[in-house]
Amino acid sequence: MRVLLLPNQTKKEALALMPMLEKKLIALGHEPLKEDDDKADIILFLGGDGTFIRYAPFALKDDIPFGGINVGNYGYLTNCSVDDLNEWLYGLDEYDHDECLILKNDDEYIINDIVFKAHRNIETFYIYDDHKLVHTVKASGLIISTPLGSTGINYSASGPILDLGLDDIVITPILAQRNEVPPFVYHIKKALIIKAEEKYSYTIDGKSEKEALDVKIEANDKKLKKIHRTTDL
Repeated sequence: MRVLLLPNQTKKEALALMPMLEKKLIALGHEPLKEDDDKADIILFLGGDGTFIRYAPFALKDDIPFGGINVGNYGYLTNCSVDDLNEWLYGLDEYDHDECLILKNDDEYIINDIVFKAHRNIETFYIYDDHKLVHTVKASGLIISTPLGSTGINYSASGPILDLGLDDIVITPILAQRNEVPPFVYHIKKALIIKAEEKYSYTIDGKSEKEALDVKIEANDKKLKKIHRTTDL
């Protein structure tokens, strides 16, 4: 099996692990690949959850199963630690994967979440599914997360964790007025449009802040094939 290795280039631990990982893969009958090599059968990243988000588009583009080895601070989205590496690699060609819903805003993937923040203390956010108003939320902001992202800031804001195989999202208000609207799970029928009376800020997967009066969110055509998070053989 051809295995494309994508280390976090800013982490010395990830780069230092590469020669040993390549040797282990070869010993197990696999062919380690570099970023500019031919199409892989599987992609492995070396890093943490931020590295997962950075490299997930590589897997999405070519519909390739995707997994990772945690050398970061947090590894909720990784498959194993360095200590579990030998055991986990042994069954690499036998592992199944989850087909994970990914969202998009224009041409930008939303792997984890999109977060809206009001410019004033409270803003009224109008949530449309296509052209139908489905919810009105008065809050300081909103977190809209994929099942993958439900373990992130959504969970910190008391939102539920979703099974990775669901085609649903979580909408979690930030400091909702009088706590009238709890976090809720929603299935996108066409496309969500988030509107407000005044401009608000929003970030996608924690990247640079943008401003808008309305933002359109759609389900991506392809799902991310995330290798099961397991060390069982």
